[in-house]
Amino acid sequence: MLTGTDDLGKPAGEDCLGLTSSSPLEVIFIGESTGGTHLWTNPTDTTCDQPGHLYCLQIDYQQPVVPARESGPLAFLSTPYMPKGELIGADAHCMDDAASGNISGKFKALLSTTTMAALDRFKPLPSTPWVRLDGVATTRDFVTWDAPINVTVSGAYAGLQAYAGATSPAQQSLSLNDSCNDWAGGNSALLGNAASASTKAFGFTSTSTTGTCMADSLYCPQVP
Repeated sequence: MLTGTDDLGKPAGEDCLGLTSSSPLEVIFIGESTGGTHLWTNPTDTTCDQPGHLYCLQIDYQQPVVPARESGPLAFLSTPYMPKGELIGADAHCMDDAASGNISGKFKALLSTTTMAALDRFKPLPSTPWVRLDGVATTRDFVTWDAPINVTVSGAYAGLQAYAGATSPAQQSLSLNDSCNDWAGGNSALLGNAASASTKAFGFTSTSTTGTCMADSLYCPQVP
Protein backbone atom coordinates (compact mmCIF):
# COMPACT_ATOMS: atom_id res chain seq x y z
CA MET A 1 0.00 0.00 0.00
CA LEU A 2 1.51 3.34 -1.06
CA THR A 3 1.44 5.71 1.92
CA GLY A 4 4.43 8.04 2.01
CA THR A 5 4.03 8.33 5.78
CA ASP A 6 5.84 7.41 8.96
CA ASP A 7 4.63 5.06 11.71
CA LEU A 8 2.10 7.67 12.88
CA GLY A 9 0.67 8.40 9.44
CA LYS A 10 2.50 11.71 9.13
CA PRO A 11 4.47 12.94 6.09
CA ALA A 12 7.92 11.40 6.15
CA GLY A 13 9.73 12.82 3.11
CA GLU A 14 9.66 9.63 1.05
CA ASP A 15 6.60 10.19 -1.14
CA CYS A 16 7.72 10.17 -4.80
CA LEU A 17 8.24 13.93 -4.69
CA GLY A 18 4.71 14.62 -3.50
CA LEU A 19 3.26 11.80 -5.62
CA THR A 20 4.51 13.43 -8.82
CA SER A 21 7.43 11.17 -9.76
CA SER A 22 7.59 7.71 -11.33
CA SER A 23 11.38 7.65 -11.32
CA PRO A 24 13.26 4.54 -10.12
CA LEU A 25 15.61 6.96 -8.37
CA GLU A 26 12.88 8.21 -6.00
CA VAL A 27 11.25 6.21 -3.21
CA ILE A 28 8.00 6.12 -1.24
CA PHE A 29 7.10 4.52 2.07
CA ILE A 30 4.67 1.61 1.78
CA GLY A 31 2.46 -0.26 4.25
CA GLU A 32 0.98 -3.74 4.50
CA SER A 33 -2.79 -4.10 4.27
CA THR A 34 -2.67 -7.04 6.70
CA GLY A 35 -0.68 -5.09 9.27
CA GLY A 36 -1.43 -3.32 12.52
CA THR A 37 0.57 -0.66 14.39
CA HIS A 38 3.41 0.58 12.15
CA LEU A 39 3.05 -2.20 9.54
CA TRP A 40 -0.05 -0.73 7.91
CA THR A 41 1.70 2.54 7.04
CA ASN A 42 5.45 2.14 7.12
CA PRO A 43 7.40 -1.13 7.37
CA THR A 44 9.58 -0.35 4.32
CA ASP A 45 9.76 1.60 1.06
CA THR A 46 9.81 1.03 -2.68
CA THR A 47 10.94 2.90 -5.78
CA CYS A 48 8.47 5.16 -7.55
CA ASP A 49 8.47 3.21 -10.82
CA GLN A 50 6.64 0.34 -9.05
CA PRO A 51 2.80 0.31 -8.99
CA GLY A 52 1.03 -0.08 -5.66
CA HIS A 53 -2.38 -0.12 -4.03
CA LEU A 54 -3.98 2.75 -2.11
CA TYR A 55 -6.03 3.02 1.07
CA CYS A 56 -9.25 4.80 0.07
CA LEU A 57 -11.05 6.37 3.07
CA GLN A 58 -14.37 8.22 2.94
CA ILE A 59 -14.07 11.76 4.36
CA ASP A 60 -17.66 13.06 4.33
CA TYR A 61 -19.31 10.56 6.69
CA GLN A 62 -20.52 12.35 9.80
CA GLN A 63 -22.08 9.54 11.82
CA PRO A 64 -19.91 8.69 14.87
CA VAL A 65 -18.52 5.17 14.73
CA VAL A 66 -18.72 3.09 17.89
CA PRO A 67 -16.51 -0.02 17.63
CA ALA A 68 -18.36 -3.23 18.45
CA ARG A 69 -16.86 -5.52 21.07
CA GLU A 70 -16.82 -9.14 19.99
CA SER A 71 -17.35 -12.00 22.41
CA GLY A 72 -15.05 -15.00 22.65
CA PRO A 73 -11.94 -16.28 24.43
CA LEU A 74 -9.37 -13.56 25.04
CA ALA A 75 -5.83 -13.29 23.70
CA PHE A 76 -3.08 -10.78 24.34
CA LEU A 77 0.57 -10.12 23.57
CA SER A 78 2.85 -10.62 26.55
CA THR A 79 5.56 -8.44 27.96
CA PRO A 80 9.09 -9.51 26.87
CA TYR A 81 9.96 -13.03 28.01
CA MET A 82 13.33 -14.72 28.29
CA PRO A 83 12.81 -18.44 27.53
CA LYS A 84 13.43 -20.62 30.57
CA GLY A 85 11.56 -23.35 32.34
CA GLU A 86 10.18 -24.83 29.11
CA LEU A 87 6.42 -24.49 28.45
CA ILE A 88 5.67 -24.27 32.18
CA GLY A 89 7.74 -21.10 32.42
CA ALA A 90 6.13 -19.54 29.33
CA ASP A 91 2.62 -20.34 30.58
CA ALA A 92 3.46 -18.83 33.96
CA HIS A 93 4.59 -15.65 32.23
CA CYS A 94 1.24 -15.39 30.41
CA MET A 95 -0.63 -15.94 33.68
CA ASP A 96 1.51 -13.35 35.46
CA ASP A 97 0.72 -10.80 32.75
CA ALA A 98 -2.99 -11.61 32.98
CA ALA A 99 -2.90 -11.15 36.75
CA SER A 100 -1.14 -7.80 36.38
CA GLY A 101 -4.01 -6.65 34.15
CA ASN A 102 -6.71 -8.11 36.43
CA ILE A 103 -7.77 -10.48 33.64
CA SER A 104 -9.38 -13.70 34.81
CA GLY A 105 -9.17 -17.04 33.03
CA LYS A 106 -6.51 -19.57 32.14
CA PHE A 107 -3.92 -18.54 29.53
CA LYS A 108 -1.16 -20.51 27.84
CA ALA A 109 1.67 -19.51 25.54
CA LEU A 110 1.12 -20.30 21.87
CA LEU A 111 4.40 -22.16 21.34
CA SER A 112 5.44 -25.23 19.38
CA THR A 113 8.01 -27.71 20.68
CA THR A 114 9.70 -30.73 19.13
CA THR A 115 6.97 -32.93 20.64
CA MET A 116 3.84 -30.76 20.32
CA ALA A 117 2.33 -28.28 17.88
CA ALA A 118 1.23 -24.97 19.39
CA LEU A 119 -2.44 -25.36 18.44
CA ASP A 120 -2.60 -28.80 20.06
CA ARG A 121 -2.34 -26.97 23.39
CA PHE A 122 -5.71 -25.29 22.71
CA LYS A 123 -7.80 -28.09 21.20
CA PRO A 124 -10.63 -28.27 20.69
CA LEU A 125 -10.29 -24.91 18.99
CA PRO A 126 -12.97 -22.33 19.84
CA SER A 127 -15.98 -21.90 17.57
CA THR A 128 -15.38 -18.14 17.53
CA PRO A 129 -12.09 -16.24 17.14
CA TRP A 130 -9.93 -15.21 20.04
CA VAL A 131 -10.65 -11.59 20.92
CA ARG A 132 -8.10 -8.91 21.75
CA LEU A 133 -8.45 -6.93 24.94
CA ASP A 134 -9.87 -4.02 22.94
CA GLY A 135 -12.76 -6.24 21.79
CA VAL A 136 -11.50 -6.92 18.25
CA ALA A 137 -11.78 -10.49 16.90
CA THR A 138 -8.47 -11.93 15.67
CA THR A 139 -8.30 -15.59 14.58
CA ARG A 140 -9.48 -19.03 15.62
CA ASP A 141 -6.77 -21.02 13.85
CA PHE A 142 -3.84 -18.62 13.21
CA VAL A 143 -4.31 -19.22 9.47
CA THR A 144 -7.27 -16.96 8.69
CA TRP A 145 -7.08 -13.59 10.42
CA ASP A 146 -9.40 -10.66 11.07
CA ALA A 147 -6.80 -8.65 13.01
CA PRO A 148 -3.37 -9.17 14.58
CA ILE A 149 -2.87 -10.06 18.25
CA ASN A 150 -0.80 -7.01 19.12
CA VAL A 151 -2.52 -5.59 22.21
CA THR A 152 -0.84 -6.01 25.61
CA VAL A 153 -2.53 -6.15 29.01
CA SER A 154 -1.64 -2.47 29.45
CA GLY A 155 -3.69 -1.64 26.35
CA ALA A 156 -0.65 -0.80 24.21
CA TYR A 157 -0.59 -1.65 20.50
CA ALA A 158 2.82 -3.20 20.02
CA GLY A 159 4.77 -3.98 16.88
CA LEU A 160 6.90 -6.67 18.53
CA GLN A 161 8.19 -10.10 17.61
CA ALA A 162 6.48 -13.08 19.21
CA TYR A 163 8.06 -16.48 19.82
CA ALA A 164 6.58 -19.32 17.77
CA GLY A 165 8.82 -22.39 17.45
CA ALA A 166 7.60 -23.50 14.03
CA THR A 167 6.54 -22.04 10.70
CA SER A 168 2.94 -23.00 11.42
CA PRO A 169 1.08 -23.34 14.73
CA ALA A 170 -0.18 -26.68 13.47
CA GLN A 171 3.38 -28.06 13.26
CA GLN A 172 5.93 -29.22 15.80
CA SER A 173 9.38 -27.63 15.92
CA LEU A 174 11.66 -29.33 13.42
CA SER A 175 14.66 -28.92 15.71
CA LEU A 176 15.64 -27.53 19.08
CA ASN A 177 17.12 -24.57 17.22
CA ASP A 178 13.58 -23.56 16.22
CA SER A 179 12.39 -23.38 19.83
CA CYS A 180 15.22 -22.21 22.09
CA ASN A 181 15.77 -25.84 23.13
CA ASP A 182 12.03 -26.37 23.65
CA TRP A 183 11.89 -23.06 25.55
CA ALA A 184 14.43 -24.11 28.16
CA GLY A 185 16.86 -21.51 26.77
CA GLY A 186 19.06 -21.72 23.71
CA ASN A 187 20.61 -19.88 20.80
CA SER A 188 17.75 -19.45 18.32
CA ALA A 189 14.03 -19.70 17.67
CA LEU A 190 11.40 -19.01 15.03
CA LEU A 191 9.35 -15.88 15.62
CA GLY A 192 6.38 -14.07 14.12
CA ASN A 193 5.46 -10.40 13.80
CA ALA A 194 2.69 -9.59 16.24
CA ALA A 195 1.61 -6.58 14.19
CA SER A 196 0.77 -8.80 11.21
CA ALA A 197 -2.51 -10.50 10.32
CA SER A 198 -0.96 -12.81 7.75
CA THR A 199 1.47 -15.73 7.52
CA LYS A 200 4.08 -13.35 8.99
CA ALA A 201 2.29 -13.52 12.33
CA PHE A 202 3.70 -16.93 13.30
CA GLY A 203 7.18 -18.30 12.71
CA PHE A 204 8.08 -16.50 9.49
CA THR A 205 11.57 -15.48 10.63
CA SER A 206 14.31 -16.73 12.91
CA THR A 207 16.68 -15.13 15.33
CA SER A 208 19.97 -16.32 16.70
CA THR A 209 22.33 -14.90 19.28
CA THR A 210 25.82 -15.66 20.43
CA GLY A 211 24.72 -16.85 23.84
CA THR A 212 21.02 -17.18 24.56
CA CYS A 213 17.59 -16.42 23.15
CA MET A 214 16.73 -12.81 23.87
CA ALA A 215 13.57 -11.44 25.48
CA ASP A 216 10.70 -11.41 22.98
CA SER A 217 6.94 -11.53 23.43
CA LEU A 218 4.51 -14.45 23.63
CA TYR A 219 1.04 -14.89 22.21
CA CYS A 220 -1.14 -15.66 25.22
CA PRO A 221 -4.54 -17.06 24.14
CA GLN A 222 -7.11 -18.06 26.74
CA VAL A 223 -7.74 -21.78 26.97
CA PRO A 224 -11.26 -22.28 25.55
